[in-house]
Amino acid sequence: MVGTGRFELPTPRTPSECSTRLSITMCGVNNLQKVFPNFGTRFGDNTMGFSEFIRERQFLSNVSTSTLEWYKHSFKWLDTDAPTQDDLKTAVLKMRAKGLRATGCNSAIRAINAYAHWTSAGSEVKCSPACKHPRIAQLKEPQNILPTFTDKQIRSLVEWKPKGRLERRLHLILLFLFDTGARIGEVLKVRVSDINLDDLLVTLDGKGSKQRVVPFSFELRKAIHRYVADFSRKPDSFLFATSAETARRRSSAVMRGRP
Repeated sequence: MVGTGRFELPTPRTPSECSTRLSITMCGVNNLQKVFPNFGTRFGDNTMGFSEFIRERQFLSNVSTSTLEWYKHSFKWLDTDAPTQDDLKTAVLKMRAKGLRATGCNSAIRAINAYAHWTSAGSEVKCSPACKHPRIAQLKEPQNILPTFTDKQIRSLVEWKPKGRLERRLHLILLFLFDTGARIGEVLKVRVSDINLDDLLVTLDGKGSKQRVVPFSFELRKAIHRYVADFSRKPDSFLFATSAETARRRSSAVMRGRP
């Protein structure tokens, strides 16, 4: 048996077996390179760069699908899976050259710094200022006051009289957001069975795969009850499903004409 540190394979005994083993290995590496164009395998320390990091986060840390996509997107700025301090600086320069704002750069920087720590100390050791691995400082972000709706604007939205299924769906989404204070991504994933109309409670699937129960008003209850009855929403279906009965994406949630 040939030990690799993570799994074992039978020792090849003939030239044909050696050829088959090489073909299988190269096939695996090529598939990883389709996902990570900058992927490089470092056989010396039995690690596999970006792919191994994401695999550990997925199966050992149980992070969400959104977090995994965030890692993949962030790592595209790196030219190597063993970045030096200069490589990290180059990555940030590329982000700025592409027009990313400080907020977007800092999002990628957090993922890249987490990966740099993992390559140096692994996932068991928490990163601290004493760590010697390459890292890049966060960019200074402008502290802007976010615009909010006025009382008059909120009243107008609540009292709006929608016509047709699409406008009624949009109106109910707005009422849900105002009443519960939930994130748009949480609201769009609500199933009819998650709503307790008797106790005025809804179960939300939040960030980090964490559920929480949130109360809502009797006025929202009436709007939900009418919507479910008028459009025959089943208990196991998404409340705001697409025409294909899948969860609606945030980018299309507020578009009236999108079925």
